[in-house]
Amino acid sequence: MTDTAATRAENTVTVLGGPTVLIHLAGWTLLTDPTFDAAGTEYQDGPVRLRKTTDPALKPAQLPTLDALLVSHTQHVDNLDTAGRDVATGAAPVFTTVAGAADLGAGAVGLQPWQTTTLSAPGRTTLHITAVPAAHGPAGTEAVTGPVTGFLLHTDNSADPTVYISGDTVDLDAMSTLATRHRIDVALLHLGAAGFPELGDLRLSLTADQAVEAAHRLGDPLVVAVHAEGWAHYTEDRSHVEHAFDTAGRPQRWPTPGQAITLPDPGAAALARSFYAAVDARPFDPERVGAHLAPNFHDHNRPAGFGDDASDRDVLILLLTGLAAAFPDGRHTLERVTPVGADEALLYWRFTGTHTGATFFGADPTGARVDFVGTDLFRADDGRFTEQHHIEDLLALSAQLRTPVS
Repeated sequence: MTDTAATRAENTVTVLGGPTVLIHLAGWTLLTDPTFDAAGTEYQDGPVRLRKTTDPALKPAQLPTLDALLVSHTQHVDNLDTAGRDVATGAAPVFTTVAGAADLGAGAVGLQPWQTTTLSAPGRTTLHITAVPAAHGPAGTEAVTGPVTGFLLHTDNSADPTVYISGDTVDLDAMSTLATRHRIDVALLHLGAAGFPELGDLRLSLTADQAVEAAHRLGDPLVVAVHAEGWAHYTEDRSHVEHAFDTAGRPQRWPTPGQAITLPDPGAAALARSFYAAVDARPFDPERVGAHLAPNFHDHNRPAGFGDDASDRDVLILLLTGLAAAFPDGRHTLERVTPVGADEALLYWRFTGTHTGATFFGADPTGARVDFVGTDLFRADDGRFTEQHHIEDLLALSAQLRTPVS
């Protein structure tokens, strides 16, 4: 294997075709779901037939030296084909499902859901690899599809981006849980709504609409489309994905195979997206929200009436707890997020919800529908917010709360 032009100092992802991605992160080089067979290769898998339609962007001999392989599952050839198995054989280490490790044999490590392992070496940043639960189809299909895992790559340095690889999954609840445990900066989502005529309307990977919802649950990270072309069994293509994300006002990257995508450095903007994903999550989790706020967090526009003993951090969490209790369906739409340098972000958001829960701003719940806007300027340091300036259209909110519902 030969080294590529990409330096170890860069954090990049390079989609090589199908589910296969070359990842350079925190000085480590990893490869996901190796598939290197030639275009036109066909495979019979039980009742369905798979056909590869494009060649990989790199051949195995062109790969850089790998520190690890991440294999979401071994039982399907569109995630581990014949040439891919040759790459995985003898590679140290290979991380996969427990069943996948038994399949691959020596050198493979099977991870249980939520289990974390590490890559470490003298003078190098320790990289944590966490297995994320995945479901290769709707409930009830597990016996047919077999076990699958996603992966989260993260370090102890908040300046390094976190990278989530979904694997073939439609398990949005696992993504919600993941976002309660970690900030997600980049999400490599397996898309394409994989399906076969023999299986009817069954979809075995994310649809475009599901991917939009996944992005929201993950805190609106940078989404890179993976496993969305190169095989004949996708039922959705690039146009479906771009339309769904454009309609939702969310960005995504459709990669050109073989071309590296530089990963963004985590900053206040990424933290803000993660923060509002936590604020909107139900049931509301104060600890998840509080994880975004430094102990010395300062609110420059703190509302009156909370006393001198309460910290700005505690007051904000208390207010957001009340908002969630009053509006069970409440949701912030981040209509604009503008980085200001490396440590600040300016946000323009819109909140919508139905007042069916607790009393709020002195108004009893009447089912009133609210729609109001606000602006935040956050400053972040070491992965947490330290300061906030903000203004909300509270006059509109107050009027809407007291408008009779017909």
